Amino acid sequence: MWGKYLNCARLQKHIAKLRKRNPFWELVGSQAVQDICQRIEKAYQLFFMQHKKGVRPPGFKKVKKYKSFTLKQSGYKFIGANRVKIGQKVYQLWKSREIEETVKTLTIKRTALGELFMAVVVDCVSESEKKIETGKIAGFDLGLKTDLTC
Repeated sequence: MWGKYLNCARLQKHIAKLRKRNPFWELVGSQAVQDICQRIEKAYQLFFMQHKKGVRPPGFKKVKKYKSFTLKQSGYKFIGANRVKIGQKVYQLWKSREIEETVKTLTIKRTALGELFMAVVVDCVSESEKKIETGKIAGFDLGLKTDLTC
């Protein structure tokens, strides 16, 4: 369209214009558009850095084939009774604990079986807890993935 490299900022500006005219782009949230543009930018940067090694230009897959997507500030809303609204759909969820802090991002992960998992990242300022020390004994683990774990 521009005859050269897709700049992330120019692509976001172009999609913002499309959102005013095209009903498809109206359904996509602003944070999702930003994430799409950043993924395209990252893929092209990888291509330009490693094209001599045989890396191909980025291809695009269908929405249903994505393994995960992240919503940063908008596009979701927590509704009472363990429900979350993402776009136009309402999903039921099971909370392992209550969300008391400010939500930073919400990531949806899809398994090969089609199950959906939601990971919520919160901004938490926790008070330092006092560690209970019972003596001068310590345990160390020499693992396979990490050399030494205390």
